[in-house]
Amino acid sequence: RQPQTAHPVRTIRPLPDSFPIRLRSAKCTHEPAYSPAMRSLRLRRSPYLDPPMNWTSLALAVASVLCVSVARILFKQAAPSFCDMAAGWVARCLQPPLVAAIALHAVATALWLLALGRGRLVVIYSVMAASCFVAPMLAWVRLGEQPSARTWLGSALVLAGVAIAAR
Repeated sequence: RQPQTAHPVRTIRPLPDSFPIRLRSAKCTHEPAYSPAMRSLRLRRSPYLDPPMNWTSLALAVASVLCVSVARILFKQAAPSFCDMAAGWVARCLQPPLVAAIALHAVATALWLLALGRGRLVVIYSVMAASCFVAPMLAWVRLGEQPSARTWLGSALVLAGVAIAAR
């Protein structure tokens, strides 16, 4: 007769198919990585790990790009006052363009996280590269800076890469 334990013995059940990552069968032998037994060890991905791209995630990414680009212009406007050593530290840190730029960066980060939660990183991140075009455009319109022909050419190449990656 076997002694009874306070806790019943439980058997381990296999993971359900809805579990995000599940290993398929694999042998526990020491075989080269190119062997058929090692190739049978694969990760089955869940649709939750790689959501499909949709218009909402793309719109959130574009809004994030616009917020970051406007924040860069505000940082540029705040820089001369921030470098003025005659002003107090608190006055330099609490100037309106600087506070607005920091707030816009916070909003851009929230939009970025929302976009990542709804779309694919490879597309969302390439859209973020469009800020290399939007920021010089805003600097030209708002600050009167004249971007060189190389800046426009580089921006056009970045936008072409974004268009290729987003398809």
